[in-house]
Amino acid sequence: MDLAGKHILMQVVPYFGYDRTLADALRRRGAIVDVLADRPFDSALLHGVAKLGRRAVLGHATRIYREQIAAAGRSHYDHVLVINGQTMSDSFLAELRGAYPRAKFTFYIWDSFENKPYAVAALPRYDRALSFDRRAAERHGIGFRPLFYAPEFDLPANDRADIDLSFIGTAHSDRAAIIHRVDRMLPADLTRHWFLYLKAPWVLPYQRITNPHFRRLPASMFSYAPMSRDAVRNVFARSLAFLDIEHDRQTGLTIRTFEALGARKKLITTNAEIRHYDFHDPANILVIDRRAPAFDPDFLMGPVRELPPAIRARYSVDGWIDEVLGEA
Repeated sequence: MDLAGKHILMQVVPYFGYDRTLADALRRRGAIVDVLADRPFDSALLHGVAKLGRRAVLGHATRIYREQIAAAGRSHYDHVLVINGQTMSDSFLAELRGAYPRAKFTFYIWDSFENKPYAVAALPRYDRALSFDRRAAERHGIGFRPLFYAPEFDLPANDRADIDLSFIGTAHSDRAAIIHRVDRMLPADLTRHWFLYLKAPWVLPYQRITNPHFRRLPASMFSYAPMSRDAVRNVFARSLAFLDIEHDRQTGLTIRTFEALGARKKLITTNAEIRHYDFHDPANILVIDRRAPAFDPDFLMGPVRELPPAIRARYSVDGWIDEVLGEA
């Protein structure tokens, strides 16, 4: 797909650097890219408000977007790509449609519609919509495209890894409780690296009040500063396998799944949907029960089987761009 000289406006949440991954990949292919942050606020409190009552922050977000687009000074956009769109109001979307009538508008969601219920009503307002979740795509009659791995996760096989099992991700739903159970069942001599991220210290007491899965977990499990992309890549490079736990409201595969694929690592996951994907290989992927997360540690010891180059290419960030923008 030729993107040289194309003007792209992308709204995406700044999450663990994936916004930069997408923007950088588009620019490498010659596109001129302007990025609007979904939830464009410095305040963790406003981020929380946007999750719980998005209407309260839409006006503020829209004012920020107008200023940023005016500063970019583009006469036109060929494509407007909205990812999740938590702070993309209907009125501002209509405003963009009027300002850039020749642009193709694409919506992509990498969360569940249960977590983002506003997104269902917004689907007809786009030229094309896709979900990372196969079941959600079928249910809502939209396109299906899984996530991707960034170029820095295209790693050679490493036979000298010094971490047996790792997890890096946001602490939500029952994730932390599952990791706590896995940690207790693992042999003492098996090395592990757990990184559970919360946006701010006040989130932990809030979760303990609202989410029973957090109530008996030690505060030492959680971190309040996001891990850098270089640090994440370093943990992947040093690990034999990764633990993956999807949100309990979704069946789409997490981005860590594809980073494990890119990095040629084994994967232990609670998501049974992975058996329906073309890269599933029982030698590389073990599905466990999130209610009773037990497994034989011997799974970690065997070699990773190499995937065909075409499959690896499909799940790269360039493969994602080709499928999401290529048919719009």
